[in-house]
Amino acid sequence: MWQSEIGPSERVAIYGANSDAYLNALQTVWRKGGVAVLCPMRDPVSVIDEWLAFVDCHKVIVLDAVADSFESNHAKLFFHEENRQPKVFHFHPSAGTILRTSGSSSKPKSVFHTVEQHVANAIGVIEALRVDEKSRWLLSLPLYHVGGLSIAVRCWLAQAKVVVPPVNFEMQWAIREAGISHVSLVQTQLLRLLKNPSDIAALHLLKAIVLGGSDISPELLKRIQELHLPVVRTYGMTEMASQITATALNNFCENLDSSGRLLPGRELKIGEDQEIWVKGPMLFSGYVESTTIFSSRDPDGWFHTGDRGFIDDNQDLHVLGRLDSMFISGGENVYPESIERELLSYPDIEEAMVVARPHEEYGQCPVAFIKFKTDVDLDQEALVAYLEKRLARFKIPRQFLPWPSDVPSNGIKIPRSWF
Repeated sequence: MWQSEIGPSERVAIYGANSDAYLNALQTVWRKGGVAVLCPMRDPVSVIDEWLAFVDCHKVIVLDAVADSFESNHAKLFFHEENRQPKVFHFHPSAGTILRTSGSSSKPKSVFHTVEQHVANAIGVIEALRVDEKSRWLLSLPLYHVGGLSIAVRCWLAQAKVVVPPVNFEMQWAIREAGISHVSLVQTQLLRLLKNPSDIAALHLLKAIVLGGSDISPELLKRIQELHLPVVRTYGMTEMASQITATALNNFCENLDSSGRLLPGRELKIGEDQEIWVKGPMLFSGYVESTTIFSSRDPDGWFHTGDRGFIDDNQDLHVLGRLDSMFISGGENVYPESIERELLSYPDIEEAMVVARPHEEYGQCPVAFIKFKTDVDLDQEALVAYLEKRLARFKIPRQFLPWPSDVPSNGIKIPRSWF
């Protein structure tokens, strides 16, 4: 059996789409004490191959469904599909994971966690979202992303069911036929569901709609409140093994303009330049380069997230954006997220991304990519007139461009560096 080829602390990649077989392969690696290197399926195989070499991983479990598409110089360990999920959650003390970050504003990094760190994060979420053996959480995010992986760990700990949906599933099916109680979504996914009355009816059957990944547009926030949906807004990151803060379950849509309060087991404070600092037993061990793991904690154990934010009088966290997304235009500091928030308040806009582009006079200037909810023409004059009432002139994009057709739409945060 290929399992005998895995030794404690050995790095073994898993390549494949979400499936029961993937969940079995992951737990098998952990039971043997291995470190599961989770391959991002959004990347070309050549890029994955280079990344595996960079993190000193030389074996790959290739699931049957994608076996023919993975041509690699690494040793393949074939894992045959199994139509069942692990019943008991066991792992060796040396077990862990390596995840590749999205690189929202910079080069992607390779993040090392022990399984104990994933467990520490899951415990607080289980308590806050009341996950138990009767719960059924839809695996709506890929397992190579911390959002998907954390769903599996929570369910295994709480003895809940991880529901792996079929390809091109409909949310109505997931909720009504599969009995989903919890689902994790990003803003775009929820906006699409709210266009269909039958999907709205299905959403009311859920115990929790966990919403993360971006700001909530004013229009979406209004719709959530009008429909009285069971939305829980969160703030999290790969380095902390997923969620850090969350709004309260069944809070009657209050405080959804924030990312909520600190979940159990975490610590958070606002450091210099409004930077969010975090620590706790779920904080990652470090970034991986070859055989070395580099810690990124300061002398007091804090991880400096690179995110800007503040804590209000109710102890709710408000995330303002990334420090490293800031650029200077004509001597003024420009934070793209502040422009995106105003664009998302425009009635017809579904998604917006603002990036810096070279400018002869100002050095750099903002440019916006826009996705509309319906098939309408991009009216730049109307957008400028709208923003002039809400933003300083130096923040108004010099150009508005249509949303690229090949932007990923799998529920994962889109890297700003992609545009």
